Amino acid sequence: MGYCHLRDAIRTFSFSRIIKAKKTGKSFQVPDDFDFQKLTGSHFGIHWSDGEVEVKIRFTMRVADYVRERAWHVSQKLEDCENGDIILSLTVNHLLELKRWVLSWGNDAQVLSPDSFIQDIRQTLQQAARGYE
Repeated sequence: MGYCHLRDAIRTFSFSRIIKAKKTGKSFQVPDDFDFQKLTGSHFGIHWSDGEVEVKIRFTMRVADYVRERAWHVSQKLEDCENGDIILSLTVNHLLELKRWVLSWGNDAQVLSPDSFIQDIRQTLQQAARGYE
C-alpha cells in the first residue's frame, strides 16, 4: 500500500507488477488523518472504493458447514435457513474480488442483495455460458 502519484491517491501495489524501483533518499510523513483500519476494514481482498455495500449471499446446505468454519470477513454475520442453507451477510467497500469469490462457489452460492450485484453476477454467468455453446 502506498501513495500513487499518477492517481493522486493511496493504492495497493503488487510487488510482482513493479517493473522498476529506485531509492530516492526522500522521506515521507504519514498524514495525521490516515486510518489504516478504516481503510482496510471493509475490504474483501485488496481493492477498495469510497462507499460501502451490504451484501447477502445464500450458500447451499452442501457447503454450509464449510462456510460456517471460517471467518471470511470482519463484518460477516451468518443466518441458518430451515432447509440447511446458510446466508452470509457482510459489508464491503468493493465488489470485484467478492464477485470472483462468489463465482468460485458455482451453483452453491447465490447473491441475494444488492440488486446491482445480482445483475452483475447474472450478466457474467450468461457471458461465460455463451463461451460453451
